[in-house]
Amino acid sequence: MAHGTLRVAFPNPEAAQLVAAVLAVDPELRPERCSRTLRQEGGELLVEWSASSDKFLRVAMLSFMDTLSYAIVLYKEARQWNE
Repeated sequence: MAHGTLRVAFPNPEAAQLVAAVLAVDPELRPERCSRTLRQEGGELLVEWSASSDKFLRVAMLSFMDTLSYAIVLYKEARQWNE
């Protein structure tokens, strides 16, 4: 069994909560081979994975990182648009 953890710091708890809510709707594609927990801790987003192999863990983490980067870019753009 392979495990991975990621912590992402945000400028405030509201930003972490918003990004967590956006990412929570996207489930793992192969839940029988990889599971993910996602939670907000203050201004941080904590993501933990368990996978049946290193390969599935790597694929799941890379896919999540792509989606996370899009969510962060959109958050930053929306924030600038609202200012």
